Amino acid sequence: MKPVPAFGAALKALRLSRGLSQQSFATVATREHISRLERGQSIPNLKLVCDLAAILDVHPLSLLTLAFTSEEDGQGLDEAWRRVWLDLHSPGGSSVSTSTK
Repeated sequence: MKPVPAFGAALKALRLSRGLSQQSFATVATREHISRLERGQSIPNLKLVCDLAAILDVHPLSLLTLAFTSEEDGQGLDEAWRRVWLDLHSPGGSSVSTSTK
């Protein structure tokens, strides 16, 4: 599944699993925008992903991980975490850091 429709499917799955309506997100987006997101017709920015995750009571990475670990494309959770780990570790073994020390 492509990332845009996959994000919408992940959002809808989490929303339904928590018994929330599209209107539950009214503080961050209109019901129409949530509908477009769920149908893969709109792409959220990072702030909206964080806001949606907060309403769903999940970490933003949980929402994104669900979107990128579709059974349809064969990438399961273990493979996704392996790829992320490899992406964040340099060939020399040191980790990528966003620290501003």
